[in-house]
Amino acid sequence: MVDDILTNEGKGEAINMQYLVQMKLVAQSRPTSPEAEITLVENYIFPSVEMFRKLRGEKRILADR
Repeated sequence: MVDDILTNEGKGEAINMQYLVQMKLVAQSRPTSPEAEITLVENYIFPSVEMFRKLRGEKRILADR
């Protein structure tokens, strides 16, 4: 989950909001060849994992499973 702090209707009160972030592949977007699979992993999966590690290190993700 990612935390976000918003201001409550201009009252100056902070509202702590949490979001559930999920990544799912639909059947139509799955790779159809080994080359396409490598491209998917290198261009989408690895960068996403790195982003989640960074957010977890910043304590912006509460749970990663």
